[in-house]
Amino acid sequence: MKQIYLDNNATTQIDVRVREAMESELREFYGNPSSVHSFGQACRKRLTQARHSIASFLQVKANELVFTSGGTESLNMVIRGLVEAAAPCHVISSSVEHSAVYSTLKLLEESGAKVDFIPPGLSGAVTPAAVKAALRPNTRLISLMAVNNETGVKTDIEGIAEIAKEAKVPFLVDGVALLGKELFTIPSGVSAMCFSGHKFHAPKGIGLAFIRNSLKLRPLITGGDQEYGRRGGTENIPGIIAMAKAIELLSTELPQAEERMEMLRDRLESELMQRLDGVSINGKGPRVVNTSNLSFEGVEGETLLTTLDLEGIAVSHGSACSSGALEPSRILLNMGIDPKIAQSSIRFSLSRFTTLEEINSCIDVVVRLIIKMRKSLVR
Repeated sequence: MKQIYLDNNATTQIDVRVREAMESELREFYGNPSSVHSFGQACRKRLTQARHSIASFLQVKANELVFTSGGTESLNMVIRGLVEAAAPCHVISSSVEHSAVYSTLKLLEESGAKVDFIPPGLSGAVTPAAVKAALRPNTRLISLMAVNNETGVKTDIEGIAEIAKEAKVPFLVDGVALLGKELFTIPSGVSAMCFSGHKFHAPKGIGLAFIRNSLKLRPLITGGDQEYGRRGGTENIPGIIAMAKAIELLSTELPQAEERMEMLRDRLESELMQRLDGVSINGKGPRVVNTSNLSFEGVEGETLLTTLDLEGIAVSHGSACSSGALEPSRILLNMGIDPKIAQSSIRFSLSRFTTLEEINSCIDVVVRLIIKMRKSLVR
C-alpha cells in the first residue's frame, strides 16, 4: 500500500538537499562558534554566512535575525519579552491563533494582562478595521498569524501593519504557516515575525525570529551573549545550516511550487465537491495555496481520519486533548462554525513534493469512504 502524506502543516519531510547540507555540517564542523580558536571560528564563519543568506531572502538586516528552537520559542520570546515587562498592559490578538500564541496570552492574562481575542467570523481572519477598533492607549502588542495553520486563511498583514505603524504599537506576526508556501515581503509596520524550520522541509528543532533592532525585549532565555544577547545558549549550527539551505532553495522552488500546490489543492476540492454532496470549505477568506479544510456532512471527522490512515493517507482533524480523544477544532468553533460541521472537518495540507497521482488517489479513496460511511448511517 502506497502511503500519501497530506499533513504538511503539521510537519514536512526534509528535502534531501537540506539533509545533505546538515550531514556535511555534522561531519566537518564541530567547534563552538563562541570559541576563539580555529575550530570555533570556522563555525562562527558558517553561522554568519547562514544568517546573511536568510537575511537576503527575507530582505532584512542580518543582525535582526535570532535563531531559536522553533516557532513556539520564537513567539514566546517576543510575547513574553514585551508583555511581561509591561504588565499590566493591553494586547490585541485573535481567537484563532496557534496555541503557541493563544495559550501564552491566556497565561499572561492570569498575571494581569488584558487581551482582546478578536473573533474572525466565517471569513477566518480578523480585519484591519477590527484591530483598529480594539486599540487602547495602553496597547503594548498586536499579535496575529499571517496564515491560519488549520484553514489556510490569510490575514491582511499589510493593512494591519499600517495601523500598527501609525499607532506606534509593536506588531508580531506568526509566519510559521506562510514561509515556504508563497513569496512575501515583510511590511515596515511589522516589528517581529517568527518561523519554524520543519514547516518548510528543514529539520525539527530549529526556528527563527526576525526582530527589528528598534524593538527592545527582555530575553526569554538568559545566559551567554549569543544571538546579540537576545537568546543565550550555544547555537545549533547544523540546524541553522539546514534551515538556511531550505530557505535558499525557496529562491528557486517558488513561485513554481506555489502554482503547482494551488492547482493540486483546487483539484482536490473541486473533485470532492463535484462527486460528493454536503462538502464545504471552512474559511471564506483568501487562503494560502497548500491548505484545504473541508467538512463532510454527516460524517465524523475522527472516524474519517483514522479510516484514511488505515488506507495509508495522513491528514488531520481537531486537536488532541488530555484523554487522547480528538475534539472539534477550537479554531473552527471560534470562527462560529457549527459544532457538527467542525466535528466533520478534515484538513488536507500539501507540500511541493505532493504529486498529482497522490491527489487523484486521495480523491478516489475519500469518495469511496464517505459514500460507505453515509450508507452505514442510513441503515
